[in-house]
Amino acid sequence: MKKICLFLLLILFTVAALTSCGAGGGAGSATTSYYANWTCGQSTQCASVMGGPSGSQGPFSTSSDCQSWCNTYIPGACSCSSTPGNGGGGGGGSPTLVSITVTPANISIPLGLTQQYTATGHYSDGTAKDITAQVYWSSDTPTVASMNLAGQATGLALGSTLITATVQTGSGISGSTTLNVTPLELLSITVTPANPSVAVGFDVQFTATGHYSDGTTHDLTGQVTWDSGTTAVATINSNGLAAGVAAGTSTITATTGTISGYTTLTVTTATLLSVSVSPANPSINPGTTLQFTAIGNFSDSSHETLLTGVTWSSGSTTVATVSLGGLAAGQVVGTSTITATYTPASISGNTLLTVMTGITWNNRPSPLTFPESLLAVTWSGTQYAAVGESGIILTSPDGITWTSRTSGVTGQLFGIAWSGTQFVAVGTSVILSSLDGITWTNRTGGMTNYYYGIASSGSLFAAVGGGGEIITSPDGTTWTSRTSNAGALLYGITWSGTQFVAVGNAGAIVTSPDGITWTARTSGTTNVLYSIAWADTQFAAVGASGTIVTSPDGITWTTRTSGTTTQLAGIAGLGTQFAAVGGGTILTSQNGITWTARTSGLTDSLYGIAGSGTQFVAVGTSILTSP
Repeated sequence: MKKICLFLLLILFTVAALTSCGAGGGAGSATTSYYANWTCGQSTQCASVMGGPSGSQGPFSTSSDCQSWCNTYIPGACSCSSTPGNGGGGGGGSPTLVSITVTPANISIPLGLTQQYTATGHYSDGTAKDITAQVYWSSDTPTVASMNLAGQATGLALGSTLITATVQTGSGISGSTTLNVTPLELLSITVTPANPSVAVGFDVQFTATGHYSDGTTHDLTGQVTWDSGTTAVATINSNGLAAGVAAGTSTITATTGTISGYTTLTVTTATLLSVSVSPANPSINPGTTLQFTAIGNFSDSSHETLLTGVTWSSGSTTVATVSLGGLAAGQVVGTSTITATYTPASISGNTLLTVMTGITWNNRPSPLTFPESLLAVTWSGTQYAAVGESGIILTSPDGITWTSRTSGVTGQLFGIAWSGTQFVAVGTSVILSSLDGITWTNRTGGMTNYYYGIASSGSLFAAVGGGGEIITSPDGTTWTSRTSNAGALLYGITWSGTQFVAVGNAGAIVTSPDGITWTARTSGTTNVLYSIAWADTQFAAVGASGTIVTSPDGITWTTRTSGTTTQLAGIAGLGTQFAAVGGGTILTSQNGITWTARTSGLTDSLYGIAGSGTQFVAVGTSILTSP
């Protein structure tokens, strides 16, 4: 018994000894575990995605496995050691992001619509959370669909694209899904006018407007199927024109495919009392058109557009014509009464159409080099000629295409006139003449004054300038000084057909029937007058602070309201109307009394203007024409 016990003790000792030597025979054979210790620093996005500001992941059986995890999930902010660090311990650490799911998955949206995506992060501890705001969103084909920072996709073109959500902490973990952009989708139809009324026997035109997935709208009036719910009350044709049959209501429907739009039409027993023409008393340029509409005024105080049964006419077809549908076309400057007659009831209405230039303006290219300016322009009957700073002379057959000419001088050219056979231009101690606007001859002689304006009666040129001087010439070559009696510098001059009238400083005005004998007149203003023109039956002069004065005879002058305080530098007459320019301002008047501001589209300065019979040309730092 004693031996047996000793034997058992020996076995136990041997086993214990082997175990203590154990596991591979020494310290070098012990198993070592590795932990990936990471920190997000100040990055709240990293902390949100990784599950905390810092933590440990492990254990890893080898150092290389640990380092591989660091490099994959949070490079540059992760290191490996044999013990867990910040927030780690127990071999587990904070949960780490393993994958991302993007939803909704593999969907289609119509062109123009948007889709909100969600990114869900899946973590090492089996949890998941919304990280939509912490990832970077992208579309691999941005021409098909774009992505914003919030994860919203917008369909831009037909096709497919991969939508991806990527972690921005450096781990490179991402999730993706496919988005297909399908053709434009019709979302709804609007029928207009909404809930209208119409008298029995009259019509109303409906319009169907389609609203699409890309936010656009399209007229579907001729593409939809039209229907009247109660044909005993109203009928409707394939183009959306409804006719009142009997008093009551009917639902009007426009349908295409499975999409419909609706409105209610009320038919009344009202009677037509009168007809109005719209727009009222408009103005258009020669060569342009304007659509008129006949409006029926009914006994129940309603107003309806008369779509059928209307006959249109123009009182003066020389000035303007009008089509069967009420489209008027301006022919020449003047006025015409446009009449609409509702034939079934022989009830008419009318309005006055004025055809005039100066309403719409077009900027034309020119050889001018900024800051050069043109100061005056005239029309010969076949071409315009414009003059300006540094001896500039340009000519044009139509006001659109301009050619630079050689003047032979470098001084300022302030004025130009056409006599019927030649041009004469005047300026700073210079007088030039030309038979064709191309070749110019210096006619200055001994003249030393500054001449600012010139006009021709056809047989005599008259030029005005410094000190109130007036010089005249029958041929543009030989000049004679005249006594003006102006007592002030003169800037502008014109010929009416029976007399010259010149204007200048302090409201000075002088007149002459022959260019030789001049009489001072009272203008009624002390403002500087820079330019003067004649149109049909009256003179109009313009000047500082928006001053405009008019006169039927050059003797009695009346101040008019221009509506502007801008300095008006030039004025021209055309038929019965005037157009004045100054700074970036353009004013027109059909009678010299009422003036209307027009839009030039520019802020450039304008100094001179001329009319050709159907067109105005204004010059300055730019060239404008109307029409």
